Amino acid sequence: MHVTDIKKINLFLETLVDMSDVSVINQQLAQMLVIINGILIEIEKSKNIEDANYYFDILQKIHDTLDILIFHKNIPISIVELQRFASDCERLDDNWQRNYLYQKIKSRQYSLANYKRL
Repeated sequence: MHVTDIKKINLFLETLVDMSDVSVINQQLAQMLVIINGILIEIEKSKNIEDANYYFDILQKIHDTLDILIFHKNIPISIVELQRFASDCERLDDNWQRNYLYQKIKSRQYSLANYKRL
């Protein structure tokens, strides 16, 4: 699934929320991390924050799904990078946070692979 295919990403997120088997959910979370990393690359390649906002909107949907899994379904998230993403991207609805994260991504100071707390 390509990170720009929002329909497939939305279907993936909806399916994930509807799942009840924790082991299957945890297997699918690895795919979520692949999607997030792909989106971070797209943000890094974007020309400006306005172009990147499309990708930040997708990240916000992914974050909302993680919130449901963690806080409503009480699913333990064992992938450290997803825990970090959940923490760092908690306020993607805030333009200041988006701009800050955009600058960090563009300057290659932020990635989930070489994590440094924001």
